[in-house]
Amino acid sequence: QDSEKGLDLLLYASRLLVDRGVPLQLALCGPTAFGDTYRRACAQIAEHLRIEPLNAGYVSDDLRSALFRSSRAVVYPSIHEEPFGMVPVEAMAQETPVVVPDRGGIAGVVEAEGAVGGLHFRCWDSGALASRLGNLIHSDTLHGQLARGARQVAMCFSVQNLGQRVLKHLGLPPHFSDFSIQSAKIAVNPQSLPDRKSTRLNSSHLVISYAVFCLKK
Repeated sequence: QDSEKGLDLLLYASRLLVDRGVPLQLALCGPTAFGDTYRRACAQIAEHLRIEPLNAGYVSDDLRSALFRSSRAVVYPSIHEEPFGMVPVEAMAQETPVVVPDRGGIAGVVEAEGAVGGLHFRCWDSGALASRLGNLIHSDTLHGQLARGARQVAMCFSVQNLGQRVLKHLGLPPHFSDFSIQSAKIAVNPQSLPDRKSTRLNSSHLVISYAVFCLKK
């Protein structure tokens, strides 16, 4: 929960939705790499806005997956031009729609091969974020469409599929193996890893902070 993750934008967006009469429960999850200064600032902002988000800090893989599955949507409001968005992909693997900024590589993870698993909002704009969330909350049709597309999008970012695209880009023949298939399963189901401490999936750059917008389906 560090400043580049934009959690304050999500807090302001939540206040806008509350003022519009939208029932919601916000949960902020994830550790911090740079101390608790920003987390304390967000707590003060939430207090002044009169909203009470759940703040879990670090959560286990099992709890994180449970939050993904039980949330109406997962929001990753980063203001940093991140090259990729592991958290949105993990959420979509649980068939949960995501909301991400229109900036950086993370903007490209919600659509793949004709499938759409999430929405974009204008980066730095809490009003635009509130509008997107409001649409996703109110419209069961929109939510259903994105939920159906989410897992398909996540599968496009499996180890196997990414590897095949790299081989194709290099002009090399496709290669299939038991290892690549198992790797693909792990990418879509990261909790199946025997020891995530030894993988980059648990690095500070990928899973250091994320926000889960919780609203029971």
